[in-house]
Amino acid sequence: MVVFDLDGMELYHQQEICFCIQYPICPAVYQQADDTTTETAALLFSRLFADKIEKRFMRSSGPGGQNVNMLNTKCQIRFNLSDADWLSPEIQKVFRKRFVRLITKQYDVVISSDKSRIQAENQEDCFEKLRAMLLECNKELLESRSPTNQDKKILDNRARRAAQRRLYAKRMGSQKKKSRDPYEFI
Repeated sequence: MVVFDLDGMELYHQQEICFCIQYPICPAVYQQADDTTTETAALLFSRLFADKIEKRFMRSSGPGGQNVNMLNTKCQIRFNLSDADWLSPEIQKVFRKRFVRLITKQYDVVISSDKSRIQAENQEDCFEKLRAMLLECNKELLESRSPTNQDKKILDNRARRAAQRRLYAKRMGSQKKKSRDPYEFI
């Protein structure tokens, strides 16, 4: 299992469970791994799947004066969930269950953003939303699977080390209290 840490969220890669099938271990992720900003992660994600996802820009709604009336700042990204070969079938299944409101009758996933008055920021926000959703689905899949022998060994080692640290701390506390004893005979 390979774990990347982007913006405090872990991106897991396993052969059977991974939303990133076409790009299993991307060198760009290694290059960007030290920079943990959300913008970098979203930008990286948008670059990986830019050719797979349709992007549309339209007029935004709400306040903003002439900027809203004149410029196409609202971004909408769309892709067909059934045709998304870069998503594993397990992730697609979880995505269908969790995000029903974003899926049309033709299995198109539609995500839009009009947070900002800048088109590029709205596009990044759309990709960030998609990335967060996929990470959520991936996390749910990983939590629902039964632990492997390797996972059990890791958990046992952690429990054993925690018990050792606890006993060591107790022993040190006991030694400290014994050293305060005024009637200690040598």
